[in-house]
Amino acid sequence: MKIVNIVCSGDCNCKINFNMLSDLDDSIFSYDPEIYHGCYIKLKVGKATLYTSGKYILVGLKQYEDIDSAFFQLRTILSNFFNVSSMQCPTIQNIVAIETFNFKINLNEFCVFFKDQDIDYETEQFPGLILKIKKKITILVFSSGKVIFTGMKNKEEVSETYDFFKRCITKLR
Repeated sequence: MKIVNIVCSGDCNCKINFNMLSDLDDSIFSYDPEIYHGCYIKLKVGKATLYTSGKYILVGLKQYEDIDSAFFQLRTILSNFFNVSSMQCPTIQNIVAIETFNFKINLNEFCVFFKDQDIDYETEQFPGLILKIKKKITILVFSSGKVIFTGMKNKEEVSETYDFFKRCITKLR
């Protein structure tokens, strides 16, 4: 299973004036209030969205180590504009991962197997099957063998979810 996006959030613990950030180079900073109320800062790894409330979101991180480096880079950039000493470390909100199995998955059989689970399979509306586990983790299963896992918040949930799915798919084969 390959992690394709880790989303984190945190708080700068101060209000942010986007006008002062406009001194940043256009290659890393963008803000257009007609399009969105937050501003974007492109980082070496991922991207940060900042809000005037001081809240921030880090997206586009591909591995756990990226969280610390993205946070460090964001703090370094923002330290030129305000005191970042009370800036809150980011907390993982969502991990998205994908896996491609080298075989077709019969979604109708999958529905029967998971009949007691929170499952949604409406081929007229969406080409895949949506399986919800633990009320917060969603698994999108496609007949091609592609599977998208989302809603996990830590390494353990990623591992447990993948192991659960592999056990289930093995029983169906």
